[in-house]
Amino acid sequence: MPRRTPTPTPTLTRAAYSIEEAASVLGLSIRTVYRLVWAGELRALRSGRRVLIQPGAIDDYLGALDRVAVR
Repeated sequence: MPRRTPTPTPTLTRAAYSIEEAASVLGLSIRTVYRLVWAGELRALRSGRRVLIQPGAIDDYLGALDRVAVR
C-alpha cells in the first residue's frame, strides 16, 4: 500500500495576540510583557479590558533589540 503524505495544516495569520500569547512568542514571562507594554517599549491595543499586541509590534520590539549592543 502506498504511503500517504500528510496534508499540511494551513497557518492562520493572527491579527493580534493576547498578552499570554505574545509572552509565549517572545519567550518572556507574562509579567515582563505587561511591563514592556506599560513602559511603552512594546506597542499594544486595548479592546475593552483586553490588551492585544499586533505581530508588527512584536517585530518592531525585536528589531529594536538588534540595535542594542551585547556585552
